[in-house]
Amino acid sequence: MKPPICFVYGNCVFGASLGDCWAAFAVQTASYQWLSEDGKRGRFLELLGAIEAIEADLQILRVSRRWALERYVGELAAAGGSGPRARENRLYLAEHARHLTEVGMQGRTCS
Repeated sequence: MKPPICFVYGNCVFGASLGDCWAAFAVQTASYQWLSEDGKRGRFLELLGAIEAIEADLQILRVSRRWALERYVGELAAAGGSGPRARENRLYLAEHARHLTEVGMQGRTCS
């Protein structure tokens, strides 16, 4: 079995030969649950317009990774660890970590 990807350069991905090439792009995702129905429809129509403008075959993949609660808490603690609201940030982070532990979020796949 030959590997599906032989070489990657920037956002160019090469398969078995130089003629077997495609581009890969990472897009930052964002929740839109706070949008109204019209806002959600508008966001969808923007995506649809972009897909139609490409005029080529494409594939959309949602890729996620496992995350460690301890690392997540550590990163948040480092970001909010000083300043005028440091104490409030620490209290909030402790409560947030406790809640995530209770609902079993350690090691879950999140994106």
